[in-house]
Amino acid sequence: ISQQGWTITYNGQSTMPQYQDAGTYTVEVKASNPNYCDVTATVTVVISPKSVTFTSPSKTQEYNGQALVGDPSAFTANGLVAGETVTYGNCASITDVGSTTNTIQVVWGSAKESNYAVTKNEGTLTIIKNTNKDQKVSLTATAYSGTYDGKYHPLITDKSVTGAVEGNTWTYTYSTDGKTYSTEMPTRTNAGTYPVWVKASCGNYEDLVIEVNAEISPKPVTLTSGSKSWSYDGAAHSFENVTADGFVGDDGATFSSFASITNVSDSPKNNTFEYTLNPGTVAGNYAITKAYGELKIPPSENASLTVNGYTGTYDGRPHGVTASVADYAEGNQWTL
Repeated sequence: ISQQGWTITYNGQSTMPQYQDAGTYTVEVKASNPNYCDVTATVTVVISPKSVTFTSPSKTQEYNGQALVGDPSAFTANGLVAGETVTYGNCASITDVGSTTNTIQVVWGSAKESNYAVTKNEGTLTIIKNTNKDQKVSLTATAYSGTYDGKYHPLITDKSVTGAVEGNTWTYTYSTDGKTYSTEMPTRTNAGTYPVWVKASCGNYEDLVIEVNAEISPKPVTLTSGSKSWSYDGAAHSFENVTADGFVGDDGATFSSFASITNVSDSPKNNTFEYTLNPGTVAGNYAITKAYGELKIPPSENASLTVNGYTGTYDGRPHGVTASVADYAEGNQWTL
């Protein structure tokens, strides 16, 4: 600017400075005229950064082993001067169940970072547990099956999860009521049917639960009474002998009420009996079968017959023989 011989300079330059970028600028203005002393003044030019807001959305995904990655195309920038651009780099990602900030990393292009006052509204990337709606993941469990042997047995002999994304670690817990679970394996010894619930847990999946039945079958036991024969003597005879085959350890029984036999006409007769289990022997642990021996009374060879004939002179009377049986049991009737 030149007026009536005045020359104006700006920071020593004749051209007035122009400022575009945000910042604070000092301008020293000097007016010169041969007829006057120089006149100077200092001023500042302040250009404040423009507010710009970058926004990333929130997104939720069910766990599938694949990373959920922030999508730059879904990011928005509100406040950039027309014609100026930015891009985005190093987007956030998450794979396992949990959440992380959908961070916005601005890569300044034609826009200058110093020209803006940046606000970021960053969403959240969330992985939720897989609910197994497609039934791709399955839990199998093998229950114990065996015969009573007096030992404690784990009710589950094997378990596994199939169909899950590799690399996941599963924790197994067990319940005998379907309510209370423990990592301790339940065991049983007595015969019976035992329902067991198996739960498989993993941080990336909803719990898997299956119910199976463990089976301990009663052990077969055969109680066999002995067989015996007596020559008939008119007395009652019994044979109190039983062989028990199949009891475990100290389990067993006592025997009573054995059959008896007296007469030949009763032969053969089953040697029946009753039994009482010993204390501590559980009836349900055994499938007990009775097998009876035979009691026999064959005819006795101990009796003797004496026969006397008649010798004499005819006297007109009838005469015959006399007979008698000796060494026989009382109460028997003989036919002569």
